[in-house]
Amino acid sequence: MSFNTAPTATPRVGEALHQARWIIGGFLLLLVSAVVFGLISNPTDDNQLSIHNPRPNGAMALAEVLKDRGVKVHDVYTPRDASQLGENDLLVITGVRDLSEKHLQTLMESPTTNVLFLGTFAQSNRLEPYVSAVGESNPDGLAPRCKLPAAFEAGPLHGSRGSLEPLREPAAACYEVAPGKFAYLKFVRPGGLTVSFLAEGKSAQNQEITKGSNAAFLLNLMQPADRVGWVVGRTFQLSSPSGAGASPDMVPPAFTQALLLFFAALLVLGLAKGRRLGRIVKEELPVVVHGSETIRGRARMYRNMAAFETTAKHARSYTARKLGENLHLPTPLTAQALCWEVANYIDLPVPRVEEILLGRAPRNATELMGLLKDLNSLVQKTKRKEQK
Repeated sequence: MSFNTAPTATPRVGEALHQARWIIGGFLLLLVSAVVFGLISNPTDDNQLSIHNPRPNGAMALAEVLKDRGVKVHDVYTPRDASQLGENDLLVITGVRDLSEKHLQTLMESPTTNVLFLGTFAQSNRLEPYVSAVGESNPDGLAPRCKLPAAFEAGPLHGSRGSLEPLREPAAACYEVAPGKFAYLKFVRPGGLTVSFLAEGKSAQNQEITKGSNAAFLLNLMQPADRVGWVVGRTFQLSSPSGAGASPDMVPPAFTQALLLFFAALLVLGLAKGRRLGRIVKEELPVVVHGSETIRGRARMYRNMAAFETTAKHARSYTARKLGENLHLPTPLTAQALCWEVANYIDLPVPRVEEILLGRAPRNATELMGLLKDLNSLVQKTKRKEQK
C-alpha cells in the first residue's frame, strides 16, 4: 500500500514550535531584556582613580561634575586613543606606578595635547627630565603661594603626600611643601603644549574630593579643556604593530551580566522541558508492549498536544496496515484499491470508506474522536469477517 508508512511519536517542527511558543516567547523576552540592560546600563569597575569607579578610591564624582559642566570625559586605553586629543584638550594620567618606562615616555611627550599626571608619590626619577618625586609631605592645608589662576582662585589644598622637585624652570610652582619642593608643577613644552604634575593623586578620589579646595583646584585645571582623556595605569596598553590597539570600549557595557542572564534563561528552559520526563521508574526487562497499546498511547499523546493532523495521519496509516492484514491483500496496493476492497468486503459504500481513510484531517478533538471510532469500526468488521 502506497501510504504504508511507519508511525512516529516525533511531531513535526512546526507543531513542536507551536506547542513551545510560550516558553520560546518568554525566553526571547528575557534575552532581549538582558541585551537592552547590558547596553543601557553604566559600566563600573574597581580600579583606583577610575572615572567608572563609584567606590571611595574612584574618581567618578569628579568625572560626573566635569560632564555636567560640558566637558567630555572618556577613557584612553592606547597611544592611538591619546593621539585623538587636540591642543584644547587634556590627557589626565593616573596609576603612574603601573605604567612601564615606555608607557611613561609615550604619554609624557604626547605631541598633540596637554598632559596632567595625578599622583606621583614614590616615583623618584621616573618623571625626568621634568621633575623628581621626593618624600617630603604635609598633611595640613597648603596655601597656593603662586600666581597660577587655577590655584589662586581655588585656595589651600587639604594636604599632600609626597612632593615634586623641579629639574628645569617650571611655568608654575604651587603649594610649596618644603623649600624647593612643591605639590604641583607645570611646564611648557616646545610648541606651547603643557605637562603638569600633582604629587597627591588621592585629592581626586571620591572620598577626598570634597576636602579643602581639592575639587575647586582640579576643576580649575580640567574645566578649560573641551575633552578630558582619562588614563588608568592598570588598563593602559601599547598598541599593536598594526596600530589597532584593543580597547575595552569595544565590549558593550555590562556584557557580563547580559551573558549570565542568557545562560540563566537556558537553564530555566531546560528545567521547564526536562520536568515533563517525570521521576525514574524501575521496570524489569524485557517488556512486551502490544502494537495496539503503542498506537493508542501515541494517539493520546498527539491528542494532548492538539496535533490533530498528525494523529489522523498515523491512525489512518495503522488502520490501512491492519485492513490489509485482515483481508490478506497483496502489497503494494493503492489507497483507492484498498478502499474498494474494504467497501466490497463489509458492504459499505466506497465513498464512505474513502472519507474515513482518505478524507480531510480533523480540525478539533470532536472530529478526531469520531474519525478514530470509524477507523476502529473498519478494523473490527474486517476482523470478524476473517474469523467467520
